[in-house]
Amino acid sequence: MSTIDVNSLQQVSNYNTLLLQQSLINNVYYLDIADTSGYVFEITAFDTSGTLSLDPTFDTAIQQDLGLADCSAIAVLDVSLTAFNSIFSFQSDSDDLDDLSINDLKFGLNTAATDIFSSLAFSYGTVVEQQVNSYYSNQEIYSDYVRNLAKQITGGYSAADIFTNEAGLVSGVQALDATFQQSFNTIINSLISETSNNGHKSIPEIDALTENATVYKAAIALFVINVNSGATSERLITLFDDITTASAAATVSEANAGPIVVPLRFHSGDKIALRLVYKNFDTNPLGNNIIGPRSYKLLLNLI
Repeated sequence: MSTIDVNSLQQVSNYNTLLLQQSLINNVYYLDIADTSGYVFEITAFDTSGTLSLDPTFDTAIQQDLGLADCSAIAVLDVSLTAFNSIFSFQSDSDDLDDLSINDLKFGLNTAATDIFSSLAFSYGTVVEQQVNSYYSNQEIYSDYVRNLAKQITGGYSAADIFTNEAGLVSGVQALDATFQQSFNTIINSLISETSNNGHKSIPEIDALTENATVYKAAIALFVINVNSGATSERLITLFDDITTASAAATVSEANAGPIVVPLRFHSGDKIALRLVYKNFDTNPLGNNIIGPRSYKLLLNLI
């Protein structure tokens, strides 16, 4: 069995350059917020919406004004790095990196990631950019969304108390966590099934996809980041260790060594971006006042 050494890094670097030239990591970036400890993996397939099951009610003595147009916000939710490290993997026909070419590696998802979103409380994400009212210390999505309702109705930033069912509205936002869990699990499980049925996909196969190509390209981007992180980095050392482990498990003898499947691991501080859209039960419950949806880019902070 051949071994992996630092001399292979030049070939890896050349491979990285080829991938970068193909613009395969456009959806991976550092975000200019307080926590910049890792990369953000923005996957367009992870985009869903939910509708509250009730309308806001309010004291009729309070004057209503048209609210401002809805705006996007960014929120962060800490999640388990260990759990989300089960998402991606790659397949190689060799246990070293010396003969990498554009067609050598194939990328896919792992069955271990089935229903991975089941335990996430999306509404507890902390809004860190474009809060409706940054004065308050409680900036969870469920608080921000209810303030958004008040702002759209009255134009004010501190008027959530106009609602007689404020607690119910908060609970309604929190209840949508189950809806989003189901929606995202449907997305990820479908992708896992596709990988299971067709195996891992080569880069030409990924380029030919008409949908969900960004999921596989996120896996490619993670591979590029890890192998290009430096000879002594935790990312690269972990990758090499995983290749060694997969090779030892798959190789019966030197003569019949076959393809190996290697996990692609995130690093602590990396983030997976989801898009959540919250919609009011009735978009026009208050006469001429239109309540528009409010969207959040939720960054799952892997720790």
